[in-house]
Amino acid sequence: MIADILSNLGRYKGLHPNLDTAIDYLLCHPLDNLPDGRIDIDGDKVFLTIQSPEFRQHDGYEKHAKYMDIQIALAEGESICYLPENTFSSWNDENAANDFYLQNDKNLGACFEMKKGNFVIFFPHEPHKPGLGHQKGRKAVVKVLID
Repeated sequence: MIADILSNLGRYKGLHPNLDTAIDYLLCHPLDNLPDGRIDIDGDKVFLTIQSPEFRQHDGYEKHAKYMDIQIALAEGESICYLPENTFSSWNDENAANDFYLQNDKNLGACFEMKKGNFVIFFPHEPHKPGLGHQKGRKAVVKVLID
């Protein structure tokens, strides 16, 4: 997991070619005025989703086996929590075909209050609980295939 600010994003180039593709795109394309929805950067290898969700309190941790998540705050109001994978004994895999595994746990773990311009990168198998808060927000999630 990496937590930082967007102005430092270039520091993380070289970790994986698909991550480099995502970083190059993010450094050259402002996200603030993009409409909600999916934007293909490199097909299913790297894509971006702009969201305007209603942040809320919930128990759902998620993880992915094939994709890295770059969670980017486009507005204030979201908190994202993390727990190590070995915290959980099992995962709901009914959405495994979409690389989405779910586990309900009330434990918050380590939480980040996302300020506009903050990002967190979650690598495959790193459980995270995004979307915590009490208001409507705006965010971007970049999915990066790690093969």
